[in-house]
Amino acid sequence: MSRISTISAPRVTDASFEDLRDTSLSHMEVPGLFSATATPDDEDDRDLAENEAGETVSSFATPYNLWAVRTGRHTPLPRPASLWSRMKMIPIEDYAAAQGAQVRRADPLLHPSRDTMWSRPDAEISQDGRLWEPVLCLPVNSFQLDQWRDLDGCAQVSDSAFLMAAHTASVRAAERVHVLAMTGLRVQEFVLERDELEETIAELEQTVDAFFDCVAHDVQPDLQGRDMALFSVLNARTDDEAPMADFREDEEKQALVLRLEELKAERKAAEKEIKEINETLRAALAGQRGAVFSETHEIVWQKRASYERKASTIPASAHLATRKIKKKA
Repeated sequence: MSRISTISAPRVTDASFEDLRDTSLSHMEVPGLFSATATPDDEDDRDLAENEAGETVSSFATPYNLWAVRTGRHTPLPRPASLWSRMKMIPIEDYAAAQGAQVRRADPLLHPSRDTMWSRPDAEISQDGRLWEPVLCLPVNSFQLDQWRDLDGCAQVSDSAFLMAAHTASVRAAERVHVLAMTGLRVQEFVLERDELEETIAELEQTVDAFFDCVAHDVQPDLQGRDMALFSVLNARTDDEAPMADFREDEEKQALVLRLEELKAERKAAEKEIKEINETLRAALAGQRGAVFSETHEIVWQKRASYERKASTIPASAHLATRKIKKKA
């Protein structure tokens, strides 16, 4: 007996990509809201697990980055179509042919009840031309290979791809999602059924709701190390008349500022010494290819060919600096 679906149908949208980006999240972005909380199997892995915990599953997005875009603080520059975007239909068409299925490019759709989630997978396939199932085709570089293997070395869907599939199934009311992983010249094929995605779908929808609640109330997510470049750019726009924070009663912040100044002084002294040593060694090696200075090491000139540098605009940014408080007259 076939199962009767009670899932609501997705909604067709003619909104532009810019409008969708400003008000909702795509399947490519939602992994940026989830943290990788590794659980070590033994003591040897404990340090690694603690270092990984808290970093987002996504290699590209973070909660702060996504929040900055949705609150209008940051508008990403448009990117030209990548070579991968033009090539991915080849493995998708091969996969569809092997399944005896039809294939077509997918249209953007909105979640049945949430304006904050939209999806446009790489393609859709169908056995009968009526029921179309989404296909995600993802490139896997050498640094990501371990994410696509379990502890026994067997192929598995990465956490990031699993979240993308759950988002796609949620938005498009799909009973299954096909995931193709391109590792070099080999394609790994996975089919994720709705039943195994349901728990993640529920968690994902709650997380997206919580994220847009932060957007609505202008609550900034915690920063990660890779957020610092964007954070510096955005802080260059701080109003010069904005109020000053008061750390005079905050001993922890005072200690951090003092330690920062100590480290800057140490770095300045080290940079000065490095410059002096470099000048001495360069003078000693003038006209020489280099010099051997131990049984195992040598110092040589590293040559670089001339090249033309294209003109570029460096975005404004901001950094912290201590200074004396100016006394008001």
